[in-house]
Amino acid sequence: MPKKKPTYQDLEKLIIELKSENEILKSNDRFNMLLRASDDMITVHQPNGKYLYYNGPTCYSVKSEDIVGKMPGDLFNQDISDKLIKTFKRVKETGESKTIEVLLDWLGEKKWFSEYIYPFKNAKGEVVEIVKVCKDIHKRKIAEQEIENKNKALVRNEKELQISNRLYRKLNKELQQANKDLRNAKDNIKKNEINLRTLMNSIPDLIWLKSVDGKYLFVNHRFEDFFGAKEQDIIGKTDYDFVDKDLADFFRKHDKKAMRNGAPTINEEYIVFANDNHGELLETTKVPVLSKEKDIIGVLGIGKDITTKREAEKALKASNAEYLKLNQELQESNKKLSKAKDSIEKSEVNLRTLMNSIPDLIWLKSVDGKFLFVNHRFEKLFDAKESDIIGKTDYDFLDKELADFFTKNDRKAISNGFATVNEEVATFANDNHSELLETTKVPVYSKDKDIIGVLGIGRDITEKRKAEKEIEQKTIKLNALNKSLNLAQKLGNIASWKWNIESDKKEWSDQMYRIYGVTKDNFCPSSRSISELILQEDLKKVEQGFSSILNGEKFVPLEFRIKRPSGEIRDLLSVSVEKQGEHSFFGVTKDITEQKQIERDKLKSLLKLQKTENELNEAQKLAQIGSWLLNPINKNMKWSEETFHIWGFNHNKNTPKYDMFLDLIHNDDLELFKNSIEEASLMGIPFDIKFRICIPNFPQKTIRSICKPVFDASNNIVNLKGTNQDITEQVEQQEKILSVGAESRAMKSAVDFGWLSAEYSIDGTILKANDNFVSEFGYYSNKEFIGKHHKIFCDFYYEDAEHYKQFWENLAKGKEQKGEFKRIKKDGSSLWINANYTPVKDMNGNYYKVIKIANDISEMVKNRLKITTIANELQQFIETANAPIFGIDNQGLVNEWNQTSEKITGFKKEEVLGKNLVETYITKNYQSSVRRVLYNALRGKETANYEFPLFGKNGTRVMVLLNSSTRRDINGKITGVLGVGQDITQIDDLRTVSVSIAKELRQFIETANAPIFGIDSHGLVNEWNQTSEKITGFKKKEVLGKNLVETYITKDYQTSVKQVLDDALQGKETANYEFPLFAKNGTRVMVLLNSSTRRDTKGKITGVLGVGQDITELDSYRKELEVKVNERTLKLNESLEKQKELNELKSRFVSTASHEFRTPLSAINFAAGSIKKYWSKMEPIMINKKLHKIEDQVLHMTKLLDDILVVGQADVGKLISEPSNINLGNFIYEIIEEVNTSRKKSHEIILTDKEGLINSSIFIDEKLGRNIFINLIDNALKFSPDSKKVTVDLASEEKHTIFIITDFGIGIPEFELKNIYSPFTRGKNVDLIQGTGLGLSIVKEAVDLTGGEIEVSSKVGKGTTFIVKIPKGQNVKIPQQLNNKIHEYSSSENNT
Repeated sequence: MPKKKPTYQDLEKLIIELKSENEILKSNDRFNMLLRASDDMITVHQPNGKYLYYNGPTCYSVKSEDIVGKMPGDLFNQDISDKLIKTFKRVKETGESKTIEVLLDWLGEKKWFSEYIYPFKNAKGEVVEIVKVCKDIHKRKIAEQEIENKNKALVRNEKELQISNRLYRKLNKELQQANKDLRNAKDNIKKNEINLRTLMNSIPDLIWLKSVDGKYLFVNHRFEDFFGAKEQDIIGKTDYDFVDKDLADFFRKHDKKAMRNGAPTINEEYIVFANDNHGELLETTKVPVLSKEKDIIGVLGIGKDITTKREAEKALKASNAEYLKLNQELQESNKKLSKAKDSIEKSEVNLRTLMNSIPDLIWLKSVDGKFLFVNHRFEKLFDAKESDIIGKTDYDFLDKELADFFTKNDRKAISNGFATVNEEVATFANDNHSELLETTKVPVYSKDKDIIGVLGIGRDITEKRKAEKEIEQKTIKLNALNKSLNLAQKLGNIASWKWNIESDKKEWSDQMYRIYGVTKDNFCPSSRSISELILQEDLKKVEQGFSSILNGEKFVPLEFRIKRPSGEIRDLLSVSVEKQGEHSFFGVTKDITEQKQIERDKLKSLLKLQKTENELNEAQKLAQIGSWLLNPINKNMKWSEETFHIWGFNHNKNTPKYDMFLDLIHNDDLELFKNSIEEASLMGIPFDIKFRICIPNFPQKTIRSICKPVFDASNNIVNLKGTNQDITEQVEQQEKILSVGAESRAMKSAVDFGWLSAEYSIDGTILKANDNFVSEFGYYSNKEFIGKHHKIFCDFYYEDAEHYKQFWENLAKGKEQKGEFKRIKKDGSSLWINANYTPVKDMNGNYYKVIKIANDISEMVKNRLKITTIANELQQFIETANAPIFGIDNQGLVNEWNQTSEKITGFKKEEVLGKNLVETYITKNYQSSVRRVLYNALRGKETANYEFPLFGKNGTRVMVLLNSSTRRDINGKITGVLGVGQDITQIDDLRTVSVSIAKELRQFIETANAPIFGIDSHGLVNEWNQTSEKITGFKKKEVLGKNLVETYITKDYQTSVKQVLDDALQGKETANYEFPLFAKNGTRVMVLLNSSTRRDTKGKITGVLGVGQDITELDSYRKELEVKVNERTLKLNESLEKQKELNELKSRFVSTASHEFRTPLSAINFAAGSIKKYWSKMEPIMINKKLHKIEDQVLHMTKLLDDILVVGQADVGKLISEPSNINLGNFIYEIIEEVNTSRKKSHEIILTDKEGLINSSIFIDEKLGRNIFINLIDNALKFSPDSKKVTVDLASEEKHTIFIITDFGIGIPEFELKNIYSPFTRGKNVDLIQGTGLGLSIVKEAVDLTGGEIEVSSKVGKGTTFIVKIPKGQNVKIPQQLNNKIHEYSSSENNT
């Protein structure tokens, strides 16, 4: 018979019986036998856990010596060891047995064991040892876990089913509501569509909508003008049906770009309107249109006319560019002004004839005021001959006061060292008439830069000033009148008309034609034609109205309708009619179609809205559900009639206000409601909540409120839309049904609403918890924490905190605890809850447990933290932003002042806080406007890009560009204004300077004493100054927009002038070009022109500016001289041939000199005029540039005189040759270097010396040699504009050194080769290339004097070669040191 297995009861009984130590010793054998027979592991421990005994059952292969004497930590892992020690300690303290379950790693596998731990006490009742019985429960545990998992799955499935049912009921209800909302939305959409279409057609911009494949879905009236077609003819078609392929491709490309980017794109495009062929530059914005599913379904386009804006910008930029160019020229000229004076004095004799031909007064004085020269025009002022004036002063001819005035201005010019300009009235002694003179006085310098006199020029500007004044006054009045009238009519859609009742002639303004939908070309306004356009039902009313006016009665504004030729009906209002004269009336008519349509639409909408609202109110009454709408910004509310009823208000007497609304909510529910509104307003979280309201003199009600945020197209929250339902009866019924007890109701409520509920003993031990609680805290079952203390859900540092102890003490005293609490989940993560801890009494009135109802608010706390972080970051951004940011409160007192505001004003934050911003820191002339901007912002009307000045601490003004934003609290109440600015002080200064410069430049061009005109890139006149008007007789308004060449240039010059202007439009400018202009009286005006290319700020060529000089009189004088010389030549035809040649030479000289001297003088005069007029405003660099230009022209004149002198000396036999041996290398390299420098190294000059002649000498007069080769090489460069290479070859014969100069330029016609050495002879093909025709004459004379020879060969378009042979003289050996230097120079030149 098998041995019976002892039970736990047997063991316990045995242990109790064996109380005395002696009995235990006596029964040791029996006890050991029982223990070893058990399948359980039995151990005895000291209270600290040390093993004293192990029974060693046979089923476990562990020996007693492997366990006895060790601690649990020696046998198990840290978690198991700590758990055993903690349990031993608890058993010792309480004297009660404990059972724990552990998962042990036993003999290589994990197994579950049940540990029964029992205290062993001595006679005194002290625990001296602990007995532990370990039972293998692995199979049972596995089975339990499987059952538990199945139970959990079952519970989870049930819960999911319940949730699904609730969701289904909720969704069904929402679907019904959605269908209702959809019907309402369709009505609203239809109504909004009508309003939107009216609005779109009223906007002056082009608006259109296309599908993704480019087909038009909508266009407004303005767009119809572009295609010249009605909307119904455009819908369903594409751009390719209306515009050419290139333009349609361009439109399609930008449509696709907007759809591809998924964001708005902006571009500029020039279009021509089909209705009247006018063009506009549009700024086009194209925005992709998205469906609800965020799929792109089309493109919305808006085109804004920016033609006028761009033209203004271009004009300003072009003016600035012209000013800068003129300014640079002026600076260059000033540097060389002093050097120019000596050379001008040398040219005095040659210029005398020219001076006497000029209609201006010209004189020259010494530094002590004595006259050195006067022209014929000046002689008339003093009524004396030049010979009687020279050597005398102003005091010899004028009264002392006027002579003092002239002397003072002379000294001013001398002391300043630059030109002075003033106006003075002079009375001419020859006939006693007076003239207003513009007098320019320029100091004259010697070679040593000492002032030796004053040059004066006086120009009669009497008539000019009178005309200017009259034109200016008339122009100002006319422009102001026209501008005001046109602007008023265009903006107000108002037109004016005039009617002569006797002739039935009617004059209409342009706007009148537009209102009636007709044009001047196809409609002549008359009583009959206008009557045909007025609707028949309104015609009688109109006729009666005008009959009353004819009868002298007072006019009453009259509304009537017309039918345009297109069939469109328009509403018009005859605003006023006034009689002008006996037979004429003047009237004003306004187009009020849009206004009337809005009124009609508004009436329809109101009727429809009223009907909809009545139906909605009736439906809400039946369902006992009211609707509401809340603006989250300003907290404005809109209630339905049923909502008024639910809240106990009369909808006819009360207006819903948010503050009043909040006052009625129960205090315990107010925070929940506010938080829900805040989450919906800021984060778009919908809510479905219940709260109680307390209405005076009415029972308390329970309201269920459901809210959904309303978003705009940009996903911004614009409104909160919701419903209210009185559920008081339902709640009361539920409370009656669930009247089992407070805790049952609480638990039921928690379950129904998905809340977390738990119960605790009064000391904090967990008694029970619902499934919501278990799942939220991350547990599988409430068994994991039942019986444990509440502190397992708290941070470890919170367990011992004083207020945590106080928390449970208060509950024990019956004090309810509620609020937001941070708790710890099973996995260690944190959880925030909003909880109520309610103490519950027993039958005796003692508090015995606590019921906790809570909900998870972790997301809300997280969002609140995020909002706080954002607020802190925003404050940091405001403080450190590199733009000035300041704020004021409702009283206008500063409450925000960031670091940049401190920096630009100098005022620290602590100095300004609490001060009135406007009164303390704004300049007086701006206080009113700034106060208005801030006042508007305090009422929700924000302002962008407003400029105003702030006081700086140092007294300066700081210009700020301001954007004002309204500041609101969380309830949308306005609390102040935040201003974000930009320091634009420097920009404002530059803008002021720019405007000033532009005005001065415009004034300079208009009043310049030289004719200045401009053309655009199409050759049409866009500039025509006063001098141009004066010399041609054509006024500016007559020529603007006309083709300059075709209209004002004589036919024989049209081709060449067009070429000059076309070259300038390609960037190739021309100087000193003569051509005739037509004058209004039929005469020809000869002009000497300098053409300059005009560019915009990006460098793009926009036109040409021509600065000229009227040389009509000079040209006439030149022709007269030529005629006289020719006549004299004919008379002396029988004289000696030498005399004949001399006369011809003089004739050429006069012709060339008058041209060649006049050209630089024109440039000098223009540059000097610029200096004298803008001296005080010019930069030194610009003055120097103008002086350089003057110096260049003076050097040109000096060279011309030198050339003439050489020809004259040769002619009279005074040109002599004094040859000597000079180094050939030094000689030729110096000449090449000099020519290269003068021509600014425009060409490559290649020197070839195959025979090594560079080290030899040449026997020649150095001065004559320089004249020969400088002229030949310079000509080679000058007449090779398109080729950048010239060659110089050295060779030798027995008796000659040979120089071969070859260019690859324009060449010389064969028939002209025989005359090329004649003075003043120039080829027919030189075109606009400057020259005097003296160079080759000088070369020939010099070669002949050296006893040499010169040969020429040339081909037009290929180039020219000159061969010069110089006789060899005595050879001189060159020192080696000099020879080395020549080689070095030659090498560097070749490399270059």
